[in-house]
Amino acid sequence: MDTHMIKAIVFDMGGTLYDTPREIVNMTRFILSELGLDQFSDLSDSQILQITKRIDNMFDSRLERNNADPYWLPSFDDSVEYDKLILEKLGVEGDLVRMATRAHQAWEKAYSETKPNFIESCRTHLETLHQRGYRLGIASNRRNDPIPHLESAGIRHLFDVIEYSCVPGYRKPSPFMLLQAAAKLGVNPRRCAYVGDKVEYDVVAAKRAEFLPILIIWCDPKERMNVLDDVVVIEHINKMIEMFRGAGVH
Repeated sequence: MDTHMIKAIVFDMGGTLYDTPREIVNMTRFILSELGLDQFSDLSDSQILQITKRIDNMFDSRLERNNADPYWLPSFDDSVEYDKLILEKLGVEGDLVRMATRAHQAWEKAYSETKPNFIESCRTHLETLHQRGYRLGIASNRRNDPIPHLESAGIRHLFDVIEYSCVPGYRKPSPFMLLQAAAKLGVNPRRCAYVGDKVEYDVVAAKRAEFLPILIIWCDPKERMNVLDDVVVIEHINKMIEMFRGAGVH
């Protein structure tokens, strides 16, 4: 692997810089628990994901029709509608709007009090890369601005560009955010690396943007099995210190 031409390193967030649970699965289980719907407690993660995938597709189609901008953020009413559709698809009966409203208010409160668990020595390793002259950035599939999380971890100052989106066409595996990051950093995409934890989103986006793709597997070692071709695979961010000795250093 030739890294001496790399000038910039762009990172995913959840599963890459910090450990993240499957948010949509946890949210659905939280809603069912909050509403006392114990009869659904035996649902598997795959069953929940199958249900929510259909709803996601509906919302995606709506966003495309409405030409939503990259930073579209769902309103409270959008979120309640999403939760209502989950309950409807599960066959729950009753005043679903009232139930979804109550559950989502509780979820928002619980979520706002949750802080991500950043990877061990994350700040130290990022600071080392920054000191070695690499431009650093973020490109993450998400609805909310990640700056508060970066500030709470004391690493916001290390990133020159932060891109995020949950809108189809902009989010990964589209290369849009990565190319935006490269343009704002003033670095040719072929001299950028992208670090993420999912092959179907992160590696694919990196290849489409002509970044050097790096798969990090500290959260999910099994993801290595999804690598079909020549992709750099690392177990921990500390491996990057060995790989990237200095921007422009041969």
